[in-house]
Amino acid sequence: HPDEARQFRALSMMDENGNIPADGLFTAAQQMNDMRLQQGNNPQAITSAGWTWIGPGNIGGRVRSIIIHPADPNIMWAGSVTGGVWKTTNGGTSWQILTDFMSNMAVTTMVMDPTNPDILYAGTGEGFTFNREISEPLGGGVFKTTDGGATWTQLASTNNSNWHFVNRLAINPSNSQIMLAATYTGLWRSTDGGTSWTSVLSGYMGDVNFNPSDGN
Repeated sequence: HPDEARQFRALSMMDENGNIPADGLFTAAQQMNDMRLQQGNNPQAITSAGWTWIGPGNIGGRVRSIIIHPADPNIMWAGSVTGGVWKTTNGGTSWQILTDFMSNMAVTTMVMDPTNPDILYAGTGEGFTFNREISEPLGGGVFKTTDGGATWTQLASTNNSNWHFVNRLAINPSNSQIMLAATYTGLWRSTDGGTSWTSVLSGYMGDVNFNPSDGN
């Protein structure tokens, strides 16, 4: 009964009023970072060093996006719907999770800045079924990294319900500041690298792409 399992998962994320806060996971991640800063030398503090990973190691989730470094094909990033962003530097022989502490792990699409391979954007939330609010992982908008995935920051302009399901991101091949996003609520366009977005079309959008040889 997978639908019932998904409904239970959605129920576990709801607040006392039956709503799923759009910024709930983001707020929790901030609180976790605050606790790390306050722990100091407290021997009772919870730290990543105090835990030993015992698996399982087969829960990356469905892979919907792969990006290959333009100058070194051994470096790749993979985005999975329930497993976040992973990176390999040896052509896929081994992978390292990059987003364990990102506030949303439902990565559905990624794009790379054509002028700087360390700058990547990750869209979250899988909106490919009819009953998205219950059956698919809820996203938290678009996240950006400027250091190849070591750290990620949520684009504040996407921290709202219009960005719960980002199906596809596209970046202009000749101007990295111009981006398009296909979401559950419509097609959005940015001319400032995601700082702000303008609605272009309303309604469900499953995909969007630029002509790779013509940014217009």
